[in-house]
Amino acid sequence: MKLYGPKAGGTWPSTGVSLGGGGGNLITSVNGQTGAVTLTAADVGALTQSAADTRYARTNVTARSDLGIYVPPGWGQRWRAARAAAGTAPARIVTVGGSATQGFYASNPHTKSWPGVVRTALQAAHGDGGSGFMSSSMSATILQAGDPTALAAWQAAGAIVGQTGTWTQGGSKYGPGVCYLYSDVPGSSMTFTVRGSTVKIYTVAGGTRPPFTYSIDGATAVTVNQTTGSASIQTTTVSGLSSGTHTVTITVGPTATTGAYLSVCGVSGENAAGVIVHNLALAGARSETYGNNASTALNAVWNGGVDFPADLVVFTAGPNDAAANTAGDVWAANVAKYLKAVRDTGAADGSTDVMILLPHLGTHDTTNFKYQDYAVRARVLAEVYGAACVDMWTLGRNSWRYWSDLGYWGTNAGTGASGSDSVHPSDAGFAFMADTILPLLTA
Repeated sequence: MKLYGPKAGGTWPSTGVSLGGGGGNLITSVNGQTGAVTLTAADVGALTQSAADTRYARTNVTARSDLGIYVPPGWGQRWRAARAAAGTAPARIVTVGGSATQGFYASNPHTKSWPGVVRTALQAAHGDGGSGFMSSSMSATILQAGDPTALAAWQAAGAIVGQTGTWTQGGSKYGPGVCYLYSDVPGSSMTFTVRGSTVKIYTVAGGTRPPFTYSIDGATAVTVNQTTGSASIQTTTVSGLSSGTHTVTITVGPTATTGAYLSVCGVSGENAAGVIVHNLALAGARSETYGNNASTALNAVWNGGVDFPADLVVFTAGPNDAAANTAGDVWAANVAKYLKAVRDTGAADGSTDVMILLPHLGTHDTTNFKYQDYAVRARVLAEVYGAACVDMWTLGRNSWRYWSDLGYWGTNAGTGASGSDSVHPSDAGFAFMADTILPLLTA
């Protein structure tokens, strides 16, 4: 077993401990012993980290198989290499799943969801890669009917896409975030707030599509003509911006006609280096939402595959499958289809690291009792794909009450606070999820 020192800024007691060079501070000797080192009680005491070091740094665990967590030997090679090089190039994480990953009901789904907390911690340690992708699904069009209280809270927090005019949710699972909003009303607009020196606008092109304009930080609008022909995702990239926060307003072009739709998937803000966490989850998503392995598909290929690359993908769809009575084998096949798109489509060489994460089921399903079937198959899939597997349901004692007593369940009537929701965490619940995952990403 190799023992590694604390993260940057941490210290070891100096007595008898020699640290090697390179990232991670490899311990080369203990009290003069090298090679096969026998640790005495005093030696172990000398390896105690300070309280400041223990939250996001651990000894290097090359493999784990303990309560709710499985990590195979050698996992994370691509992610660790990308993380180590994040000072000069982006290290990318993509998360997919349902509302418990999108951030319902955090006080701010971008910063207080578990992907948001993970983003903040990793960027503090390895560099700010930008805000990542902001989906058009975080909009009044989608949230007004089912979550008006959450919508109001998130609007106050500046976490919602701004809208004017008429927008409708598309039925197909296109593009990053497997969601898009469309409009053929000239002047209808959407405004995204992102952070990064490069802005990427994702639209569904092909067929009859109107031109659109974009304006960044109130500057003069720029007209973009969309491609015609077969349906595809069009990426409009704007570089050379400051690394700070920008407002991006996208407007249906003045020459739009009825039935010629602008379809917007979302906007990403990215920097040239640092950690980027793209949260591509969608409330209500099931495994089949991402389970299309066709090389021409516009959904799976664009959510962690070669067209929207990731060094690590985290698959979390499951609770909505259980509520819909999806059979375990069907769930597993859908996960495999998604992983096929990530690992073995186009020029993909299979190196992308994978984590399968099962959110705590809570009381989201009290009829079909399928979730344990997913847990069993998730572990097998993890072994087949060399993936890590984290089961929050097991870590939560398979008990809604246990998490409730800890204040980990949220409420849409006052987002971020503890409540009695059936499956969506509070800020404290999301923080627990992030604190469970981060040691695996920082080891």
